[in-house]
Amino acid sequence: LMKKWGSLFDVAALACSSTALADGYAGVSYSNWEYVDADENGGEKIDDVGDLSVRFGGEINTYWTIELRLGTTVAPHEYDDGSDGELSQTSASIMSRFQYPMGAFKPYVAAGYTSATVTLSAPGVDDEEDSFNDPSFALGFDMGLGESLAVNAEYAQLMEAYGVKVRGPSIGLYYQFR
Repeated sequence: LMKKWGSLFDVAALACSSTALADGYAGVSYSNWEYVDADENGGEKIDDVGDLSVRFGGEINTYWTIELRLGTTVAPHEYDDGSDGELSQTSASIMSRFQYPMGAFKPYVAAGYTSATVTLSAPGVDDEEDSFNDPSFALGFDMGLGESLAVNAEYAQLMEAYGVKVRGPSIGLYYQFR
């Protein structure tokens, strides 16, 4: 897993290195990821977790941004069936964002790749861990709050594996280096 994450870091560093200082940004987001049955009509919700993510990016030009996202569960799904089981995840994503600035409002679409590890744990039982690598997609917007500070809202599909989609909304805050 660390080898895969290292590769994502290398790609992100290379993509953002020329722009990170002049037009780079860093931020934090909270996501409510839902695990949804992809095989069902309408997608029945199976589980959900709350993740905290940090993101680092750089503008290649006015309309194109490359971004690295690192996330981990801060609000795991706790099963109330008496098992004391917990579902959590960690993820690393590299995303290419295509944006259209309209003053302080900047809508975007994004596509990229995510490497994630999902863990199911319960007392007295060995943790079950699965790793996934899958394309990711997002639709969102940034709203400037001044010279360098902005809020972000997004809806994304993090991954789809074994008939389960991981998707949901997020909200965040970021600082742009100028």
